[in-house]
Amino acid sequence: MKKDDIFYSYNRNNETLRHTTLDDAVCEFLESTDLRPETLTVYRFKRVTVPEAEFTHAAEWALESLIENLDEEYGSPEDGGTKITDDMREAANLFGCCIAKLYVPWTCEQDGEETVDLAEWERPT
Repeated sequence: MKKDDIFYSYNRNNETLRHTTLDDAVCEFLESTDLRPETLTVYRFKRVTVPEAEFTHAAEWALESLIENLDEEYGSPEDGGTKITDDMREAANLFGCCIAKLYVPWTCEQDGEETVDLAEWERPT
């Protein structure tokens, strides 16, 4: 899986996108039905872009959760808990940025459509 994956489907509401070429989507349509319309609309989908704020908030939550868990196990019961420092926040932010670069969302959104003239379309070899 890559962030720049493109998928095609003749079904606008398809929840399982697997075709990476328009030809594959057309082939699936032709194999799935005896109907032979003159044209077929094939929809193009791309992966959504996760907002940067999602990673920022998750990294902040992870830092707070980590410090809380560490304090429960190893902290002093008398000092009110570890204060999160700027260095800790910077490290959490770096973590969030790294995950943002590596994370590939499953969710896709429609990115266009193409009308295929089935009489002119040739099955790929």
